Amino acid sequence: MKTIFLVISFLFFLVISFDSPTGFICAVGIAVYLLRNPLRRAFSFMPHPFGFIGLGISFGLLTEGFAILDNLKRLPENRILIDADPVRDLFFGFFFYGIFIVVWYFFLRKWNFSVKQVFILSGVFGILTEQFNPAAGGPVILLQAITNPLIGIPMALLIAGIYGTFPSIAYLLTKEKFSNGRRKIRYQTYFIVLIGFFVQWAMYGNFILPFLKRILS
Repeated sequence: MKTIFLVISFLFFLVISFDSPTGFICAVGIAVYLLRNPLRRAFSFMPHPFGFIGLGISFGLLTEGFAILDNLKRLPENRILIDADPVRDLFFGFFFYGIFIVVWYFFLRKWNFSVKQVFILSGVFGILTEQFNPAAGGPVILLQAITNPLIGIPMALLIAGIYGTFPSIAYLLTKEKFSNGRRKIRYQTYFIVLIGFFVQWAMYGNFILPFLKRILS
């Protein structure tokens, strides 16, 4: 039954993503889950921690690539990307996803998270930060879910799925390489992880991204 549900979900995301390619990463995530055992064997040659970090960055850039395809139909000034130029966007995205995955690796070394927990925490981070706009009150996606649930909640769930997919499938394929002696998860652990995410997000937006832009200017 679970497999049937996942196959139907895969087909659903595949179909709707032809109109909005950003959602393709959700279909990729489901496909990876369904093929997780042969994929684990295929990537077993990758040494720890480079397997998790390398796969995380690769799936992250794939996510950004789908977002670029989704935004090509918009005028440059209306594109919801790190940078309107696709090449520059991927360059900046490499560091964004790279830092995010390295931060996740730091936490995964210390605590024994499940794949589901990685997915949910990353998804919550995405809802709180995607299209963040202080002039509009801060977390735009979250505010839309509250003020206009009919449209906002499905959008928030899609954003959560996109942000949750790339780190969780990287962890899914490399989880057995992490130590079994890691700490158990406690309630305060979730807050520590989210605070860590916000610190790296703020550092990237305020220091790293401006520095990278100066390099390319």
